[in-house]
Amino acid sequence: MPPLAAAGAAAARGTGAALKQAVRSGKVLTGLFVNSASPLVAEQLATLPYDYMLVDIQHAPTDYQLLGACITAVNAAGKPALVRVEGPHDRGGIQQALDLGAAGIMVPTVNTVSDVEKAVSAMYYPSAECPTGSRSISWPIRPQLGRSVTEYIGAANDEVTLLIQVETRQCYEDLEAILSVPGVDCCFMGPVDLSHALGLAQRLGFPACFDSPDFQEAVKRVVKVCRDKGVTPGNFALTEQKAQELLGQGFTFLATGTDVGLMGEAAARNAAFASKLRST
Repeated sequence: MPPLAAAGAAAARGTGAALKQAVRSGKVLTGLFVNSASPLVAEQLATLPYDYMLVDIQHAPTDYQLLGACITAVNAAGKPALVRVEGPHDRGGIQQALDLGAAGIMVPTVNTVSDVEKAVSAMYYPSAECPTGSRSISWPIRPQLGRSVTEYIGAANDEVTLLIQVETRQCYEDLEAILSVPGVDCCFMGPVDLSHALGLAQRLGFPACFDSPDFQEAVKRVVKVCRDKGVTPGNFALTEQKAQELLGQGFTFLATGTDVGLMGEAAARNAAFASKLRST
């Protein structure tokens, strides 16, 4: 194996273990969603002072080859790459992302305890701490490079972080039981979907629904259940004001934007001054 490949794999697993420890400890972490499926964009953003990049394959048009390139690009900048898969049923997506070197998996559209149990099983190798783990073993794979298969399997569960999303009414109502499933590190709110699932978006519209007493009560409940169950709460914080508000409420894992959204905002500012040039 080329020395650079081994060094890259070692760096990637180091960031994965550090990320899991940081998430579990409640350290404030910030990062971006990568929806462009562009390794170039992912690498450029990963050089900035964020804690992680999350490559989205739930809503972004991509394939596993591009996913692997994005993960490698983020790791090249010394950052961990997480991946949002299609849902708890997406065992193949979880397997591929982990084998490609993802430091964590975000599972959206969770509804039931069974959904979380499926995600945990796909995420982890069987061990004393995770007897229900059933992640399939293969080698050579990127996060294993530089180690024997036995060494990798023995360490891998401590190098990956599992995040689930609360964004449906069923998940919200059964959150205590769902977060009682061992193996979940972070519960990340999907505020748009959850507000819609609770009927608030239809009644109040976006973004007014987020400031409603009913939604704020839901936010408080999610944080409380997370704390009671030893799970770190996460959320979107697209402005500095919102980030400070969420930190005050107890959220510590924050996504502060998306690559496509930030590109659109920057392009809008650029287009505004460009249009003025045409009128001079």
